[in-house]
This record gives sequence, C-alpha cells and structure tokens, in this order.
Amino acid sequence: SLYVPAERIMYASFTKLLPALNLVNESISKNLLYFSVDYNNATSWKNRATLPVLGVEYVHEKDEDYILTDNGKQLLLKSASSGMQSCIPLLLTLDYATEKKQYYSYVIEEPECNLFPENQLRLMDVILQYISRSSCSLTITTHSPYIINYLNLMVRRFYRGKDNGINPEQLTAYYVTEDGGVTDLMAIDNVTHENIVNTIDLSEAMANIYSEYSSLR
Repeated sequence: SLYVPAERIMYASFTKLLPALNLVNESISKNLLYFSVDYNNATSWKNRATLPVLGVEYVHEKDEDYILTDNGKQLLLKSASSGMQSCIPLLLTLDYATEKKQYYSYVIEEPECNLFPENQLRLMDVILQYISRSSCSLTITTHSPYIINYLNLMVRRFYRGKDNGINPEQLTAYYVTEDGGVTDLMAIDNVTHENIVNTIDLSEAMANIYSEYSSLR
C-alpha cells in the first residue's frame, strides 16, 4: 500500500532533505519515510505538471518546488498556501504511483487538509481518475462533511451513467465513534431505493448550530 500521510505538508519546506531522510529513519515514522521516497521519485519523473484542482502549474527545478500562477508569477511551494503545500505532494505522488502501477492499494489520510470545500470536491474527482487507471483499492480517512456528502453525488452519477461516478457495490463507508466503535453508513434511499451513504449523523454539529441560532430570538 501507498500511505499518504496528513503530515505531507512538511515536504514543501524540506524538499532538498528528502533523500537524506533514509539516514535518520529510526526517528521518523515509516509512513513519512516511505512517502518521502515516492514523492522524491515523482518529482524526478515529472518536473512540470498542470494542476487544475488548484489553478496553478507545478515546476521542480534545482531541487526546489515552485508553482506558477495564472499571471505568470513564480513562487516557492514552501511560500504558497498551506492548501497547496498539502495538495501538491498528494497529487504528484498519486499520479506517479498509479501511472507506474506500483501498488495494489492506496490509503489517503485527510485529503481535505487546508483546502476550500470546492477544491476538496475537485480533488476527489482527480483522485478517482488516478485510481481508475488500474484495479486497486482506495481507503480515505476524513473529517470533511463535504467529502462524505459528495460520495452520494458520485453514486448518483453512476446510476445516471455520468462520468466520475462511483459504483455503490464497490463503496463502503464507516463512522468511527468516540468509544472506538464502528457504524456502517451505507443505506438505501427510501424514495429512489438506491444505495446511498447515510450522512445524517455527520450533520449533527451543523444541526446543533442552527438549532441554537434559531433559539436566540
């Protein structure tokens, strides 16, 4: 498996040190170490890439990562927004690994890190495009209600024969409770009788906010 850690944001600031991480592997999480190797390979494989999710172009030059904005401005990745620092290593490494068909499964931790809601959804579309290159499994851990709710749109796309859909027979969704229990979120829509992800429990915080807001007359 390729594990994409939430701490991937650190690589924007330590690009030149990636090869040296092998020398200190005893004090670094194995997940971080393995991902650093794949990320380093990805930047060597493709030193320039257009990233429509973020509306920028990525450039790797002289052991540094840059982004080029629409107005032609070049900016070091480590000086860019935290969303770009989190998203770009994920995209580049996933592109490389799925193109080379290196793994049978992929685990992405919190793809939503530091991203606006719309960009979270665009990222999900791209992730699925990459994963569809080969027969492999994908596991995502997330706290984002946008991503969880977006799964239902992706399932609806599949039922309607649209692109970027998810076959519900190949989808599972679970909610991990505070006591460590696991709740299956897959359900059947009472109206359409189609498979859906039950997102009601995940909307509790928003419902509580609205309830208190409404009560303050």
